[in-house]
Amino acid sequence: MVDSRYKHVIVALPCEARPFIDHYKLHGVVDFPGFRCYAAADLRLVVSGMGKLAAAAAVATCHAYFRNRADQVWLNIGIGGHGELTPGTAVLAGKITDRSTGRSWYPPILHDHGLPVHEICTVDVAETAYPCNAVYDMEAAGFYDAAMRFSTAELVQCVKVISDNKTQGIERVDAVYARELVTEQLPVLDGLLQQLWQCAGEIAPDPALQVLLQQLTEGGHFSVYQQRQLEKLTRRFLARGGSQEQLLAALGSMTNSKKILQLLQQQIDSLPYELVSQ
Repeated sequence: MVDSRYKHVIVALPCEARPFIDHYKLHGVVDFPGFRCYAAADLRLVVSGMGKLAAAAAVATCHAYFRNRADQVWLNIGIGGHGELTPGTAVLAGKITDRSTGRSWYPPILHDHGLPVHEICTVDVAETAYPCNAVYDMEAAGFYDAAMRFSTAELVQCVKVISDNKTQGIERVDAVYARELVTEQLPVLDGLLQQLWQCAGEIAPDPALQVLLQQLTEGGHFSVYQQRQLEKLTRRFLARGGSQEQLLAALGSMTNSKKILQLLQQQIDSLPYELVSQ
């Protein structure tokens, strides 16, 4: 299992999982610990339960159980509320904020996904006042923080389908309605999964990457943690369109491990990517 790439979908509720189970003909993983897990071919789905801690635990358990390598696709899908957006609208996270801690993450948006891009605000209790121009959910921050530890940033994304707003409140949301909302968006969600899958293939481990990493670490001392950081950042640099030649020209003569990692992050930040709100 460790030698293959997979698409991982994390949902909070069984009703959000059912459309995927039916569409992809997923079967239960009977010995999966602590959570309901379903799998088939190259797709795995875990039902985490509600809340950011549950979502984070589901990601970590999935990673440990399947012994994932780094180039894995992780997608969090579920329902959420927004003050103005029409129920049934699917949005992609361009920013994820944990309201209780104030931490924020900015998932890189690299794909021609066709989805409007919005901030997702993760709350501990369901939000019904919608004070900000954000989509409110209860899992995204926990999911994203955990999944980022196990994969490349471009391969970790979050989609929410609007279930309620100021005029159509949360009281109308039940399991049947949530299932219908996710089912209607399956073609879009499948397309996004395929785009992420293609991106994962482009940054999969290969001998050339290992040679590049060896060249970057020659003459310097890198701890195990720094080696992992270097590989993660290098993958991200290449996925964003940077070249090996460009990287060697900028870093090849350096020997200080901390400065190499800092400069590599600066190189990544200087590369363009498209983030368009619709």
